[in-house]
Amino acid sequence: MSEITLNVLDVERSLHARVHGAAGERVVAALAADPETIEELAVAVGRFLCGSEDGDFFDGWHDGVCHEPWDAGIVFVDLAGRLVASRSSYSSFSHRGTVAWHDGDADGGLMLPYHLSGDWEFSDDPDTFDLQSARRREERLSVAPLDARAVLYDRAPEFIAREVHARQTELGDLSDDARYELAREIHARWLLTQREDLGGLCPRDLMIDDRHEHIERDHQNQQHHWSFVGQAPPGIPRESAAYRFGGFGTHEIVLYYDLVRELIRKCIGRLVDSAVTEADLPGEAEHLQQLRQEWMHGPEYEELQGRSPASVIDRERRRLPECVSGEQAMVDPDCPLCQMMADEQFGPMFWGLDGCNMDDDFAFSFHRTREEWEKEQREYEEMNRRFEEEWKRDQDFINGRAAAQEFLGVDEGQSSVWTSSFSDEQATDAMPAGQAVPLMLFGIGAHLGELGEDLKSTEDGAERARLLRSNFAELRHAIDDRNPWTAESTVASFSERLDELATDRPKLALKCTDLERQLDRLLERCRDLQDFDDQIPF
Repeated sequence: MSEITLNVLDVERSLHARVHGAAGERVVAALAADPETIEELAVAVGRFLCGSEDGDFFDGWHDGVCHEPWDAGIVFVDLAGRLVASRSSYSSFSHRGTVAWHDGDADGGLMLPYHLSGDWEFSDDPDTFDLQSARRREERLSVAPLDARAVLYDRAPEFIAREVHARQTELGDLSDDARYELAREIHARWLLTQREDLGGLCPRDLMIDDRHEHIERDHQNQQHHWSFVGQAPPGIPRESAAYRFGGFGTHEIVLYYDLVRELIRKCIGRLVDSAVTEADLPGEAEHLQQLRQEWMHGPEYEELQGRSPASVIDRERRRLPECVSGEQAMVDPDCPLCQMMADEQFGPMFWGLDGCNMDDDFAFSFHRTREEWEKEQREYEEMNRRFEEEWKRDQDFINGRAAAQEFLGVDEGQSSVWTSSFSDEQATDAMPAGQAVPLMLFGIGAHLGELGEDLKSTEDGAERARLLRSNFAELRHAIDDRNPWTAESTVASFSERLDELATDRPKLALKCTDLERQLDRLLERCRDLQDFDDQIPF
C-alpha cells in the first residue's frame, strides 16, 4: 500500500489525484518555499523532483476536492489555510524532516532536508478537513499582508533627517567618536520605535521574528540541495507573496544595518556643513532617498565582491544561495588549507554575511528579546573570565620553562615541534586508509601553513613557501588520481626542498624533519588505498 489521494487547494481552486505516497511527501516538503498558489507550489516541488522546476507537476490532475481515501490513505494540503490534514499508512508529516530526491527516473537514496514555517498546522483528522480549512482560512485571510519593506526602506530617511536635525546645533562640536555614538543612538531608536504603519510594532520586531529563523533554515537547506544534487535549486518567484511580504534573512538584515548607518553618517556630515531648517527636512529626506537608491544598486560595496546590495537581498528573498568559485571563496591564497578547500572536488562554495561587524547592542543583535541578549552577554563575560584565567596560567607555565631550544629538543614522544597547528597521528593510525589519508593531508597542510608563517620574516621566504605549496598541491592531485608514481616523485621533491630549508634555516630544522616524516607516513597509508598501486608507468 503506497498510493494516496492527494488534494491541493489554494484560495481560488483545488486539484486532486491518486499518486504515490512519496509524491505527497515531496509536496509537503515543498511547502518550505511558503507557496500561496498551486502554481508556486508546482515550482517548489522542483526542489525534490528533477524536471518539475517548470511548474508542470500538477498537469493532468483533476479539478475539485476528493474526500475518498485510496490505498494508503488521503492527504489534504490547503495553501490558503496553511493546513495539512492526513491519514496515511505511508507517511507522517511535521514541520521538518527529509525526503528522497527523485532524479526523474527513480529515487537515488539521497535524502534532502526541509523546514516549514511555524504557522503551518498539521492534523491527523482528514474527516473534518472542510471545517478545519474554513476556520484556518478565516483566521489567515482576515489579516491583510503587511509590506514591511515599504516602511523600513521608504520611511527611514525622513526619520533620520528629523533626528539628526534635532541635534544640529551640537554636531560641529562633536568628536569623531561622539558622532559615531550619535549615529548608533539614532540607529537604535529607529529600530526600536513602535509605528502605527507597522501595526504598532517596531522595525526590529518585523526583522527578528519566527520568519527569520525559517528563512535561515530554508536557505541552508537550499545550499545542501546544491551541494549534493549538483545543481542550483529552484527559487521563489518574485511575484509570489513569500517574496513580496516575506520575512528578513540575515543577508538583508546585515545590509540594512549598513544602509541605515551610512545614511545617518551622510546626514550628519551634511548638517554639519550647512544650516538646515525644519522646512528643509523634506528635501533632506529626499536627498537621503536618492543616496539609498545609489547605495543599494552600486557595486562599490567592498565585502560583496562586485555584487550590489540589492542583488544580494533579491537572491536571499528568492531563497537562492550565493554560490562562488573556490578561488573567490579563498580567504588567503597563500594558505595551503585554503587552497585545499578550494578544490572543485569538494563541490560548490557559498558566500554569506553574518553581521560580525555590527554594534554589540540589543537593537542590532539577532536575539528576539532583551532577556535573551542579556543572558548571552553574561555568558560572554563568564567565558572571557575563564579565558583570562587560563591564559594567565599558561603564561606562568611558559615563563617557568627553559629556553625555547631546550623545549623543542625533548624527545619526539614528549612534545610536538608545531606551535600553532596540530595533527592526531594516533587517530589516523586507527582509521581505514580511505578516512585517514584526507585527514593526514589536512594535517600536513596545517603544518605547512605554520611553516609558511615562519618563512614570512626570512629572506626569500615567500618564494620558498610558494614552492612548498606547489609540492603540496601536486601531491594532493596525485593522490586524488591514485597515481603512486607521481605521488612518490612529488614527495621526493618535497623532501628535498625541506632538507634545503633545514640546512639554510637551522631554527626550522625540527619542523622540516617532522614534516618529512609525516610525508613518508602519508605515502605508506596511500599504498593501502584501493587502486593506488594499479597504475602502470608506461
